[in-house]
Amino acid sequence: MLMAMSLVASACGSTIAATRPTSTTAPSASVAIPDDANGGYLRPSPLLAGGRCHSRDGLPDPACTPGAVDPSLTPANLATTLCRPGGGYSAEVRPNTAITGPIKRALMISYGVDAAMSAVELDHLVPLSLGGDPGGPAHAGEANLWPQLWDGPLGARAKDRLEAKLLDLVCRRQLDLVVAQHAIATDWVSAYKRYVA
Repeated sequence: MLMAMSLVASACGSTIAATRPTSTTAPSASVAIPDDANGGYLRPSPLLAGGRCHSRDGLPDPACTPGAVDPSLTPANLATTLCRPGGGYSAEVRPNTAITGPIKRALMISYGVDAAMSAVELDHLVPLSLGGDPGGPAHAGEANLWPQLWDGPLGARAKDRLEAKLLDLVCRRQLDLVVAQHAIATDWVSAYKRYVA
């Protein structure tokens, strides 16, 4: 059964308003994040100190990461965008690390992730391969981005398997693009159990 979803259009993307459990955890103490790039440690800014966002059961905080999609990608243009022969769409729209690096660091602090930068993926909740907003200042900001550990049963590698499965189903016209976007944005863990496990 699908939860209610609404798309709120903006100039650069659409935010997915999802019904997901929210964390009741109190803000954590401020943490220093190891920075692999320079061997030092990042200190949280006063705005982000204390970890205002909380991941729960492998899901990002819906108040911080509701998910966002690129409204220009529709079922009508799948064959020339997401599902085109040879792929490559995600690589075309993925922001470079000069843009995503600082966002990743800030979100790790905001989410209270105490791990090396290399152990964390700056994940697009709605993946680029399914029409997720790329993020960054030219798009929907961080609405579609969150720091996800690579490893573990609820890690980014598991989510990547779901993303590939959903893209396959969408491109074979066995699953509607909007349904796939909604499933992964509202509860990717449940979607993994349904479509992959």
